[in-house]
Amino acid sequence: MCFSAAASFGASIALTGIGIASLKQVKEPAQYPFASIPLIFGLQQCMEGVVWISSTHPGWTDWLYPASYGFLAVAQMIWPLLFPIAFGLMEKDPGRRKFIRLLQVPGIIIAAYFLYCLISFPMETRITGHHVFYDIDFPRRLIPYAAGFYLAATIGPPVISTDVRMKFMGVILLSGYLVARIFFQPSLISVWCFFGIAMSIIVYMVLRSQKS
Repeated sequence: MCFSAAASFGASIALTGIGIASLKQVKEPAQYPFASIPLIFGLQQCMEGVVWISSTHPGWTDWLYPASYGFLAVAQMIWPLLFPIAFGLMEKDPGRRKFIRLLQVPGIIIAAYFLYCLISFPMETRITGHHVFYDIDFPRRLIPYAAGFYLAATIGPPVISTDVRMKFMGVILLSGYLVARIFFQPSLISVWCFFGIAMSIIVYMVLRSQKS
């Protein structure tokens, strides 16, 4: 969470609860990737809570970079890989399901690119204006292309879905991205994940309605 350690850990606890409740609504194996979304958001927020503590408490400094890299691995690699799979398995329309699965291609490409960047370029984590700023020395000229691939893999699957609630998840993601891009550019990754709570609630609602 982008505001404080308490906010991050509080969000992590809430998301974990939503995640457990979502998993209890699963009625077939194909729903597990979709149901896991809140739990992964919870893990991500827990890691950012550790980032906050290790950035502000000298005794925790050894945990700063492991937590930072863990947060970035989820934010930049897990989501573009998971979303096309999770939403594809939930989609009932064959044509749309095929199109959603095609978005695994940009997801794999951007996840591999971010992995290369995390391995190859220096990274610095710091608190800036009550937000976490992950400063990675990415090749600047490739940033627009990377953003396009990432958005295709994460926002595309829910937007394409036939389920209106899943479409709304895509709207939440896109709105969150635009807000973070316009108002919180240096801390875009951290701020954008704030919208994971709203998405996770919808995950639970979708699974609960399909179970009943």
